Formats: sequence, C-alpha cells, structure tokens
Amino acid sequence: MKISRKKALKSITLGLVASPVLASQKNDKDLVSFKDEFEPAWKSSEEYTLKVYNQMPEDKMDWKYTPESFSWRTQFVHCIDFTASQICGRLGI
Repeated sequence: MKISRKKALKSITLGLVASPVLASQKNDKDLVSFKDEFEPAWKSSEEYTLKVYNQMPEDKMDWKYTPESFSWRTQFVHCIDFTASQICGRLGI
C-alpha cells in the first residue's frame, strides 16, 4: 500500500473536521459530554501522532521489522482507519 505523507495527513485532518460536524447532528446530553471530553484527548493524540509520523524519514516508510508484518506506512494507515471506524461506530454515523 503506497500512501504518501500528504495523503495520510489529509486523512487525519479530514477526520478531525468531519467527526465534530457529523456528531453535532445529534442533540443528546451524553453526546455533548462526550464531545467536551473528546476534544482535548483528540488534540493530544493528534499532536503525538504527527510528532511520531514526522520523525519517520520518507525513505523508511516501507520498512518492516519482519517480512510478514505491515510496513510502517501500512501500519500507520491501519491505525487511522481503525480509529475512524471506531469513532463512526460509537457516534452512529
């Protein structure tokens, strides 16, 4: 799976923008509480993720620690996809 740094960062940004917009369609008290707690946690996670991601040189993105494992790039995309799926599932979107 060949995903550029630009596409990965775009996916993270779109997730950041889309989740609160889609979640705002519900007026549930629990959802408001969730959004209040989620925002600072998401920001912290975003900062950490970008810090780690930006430390990996582009020429090392396809590195694998074993032949059977995901490459670093594929694992990163897998984490983005899993996180987005979990958020969507929990918000019912």
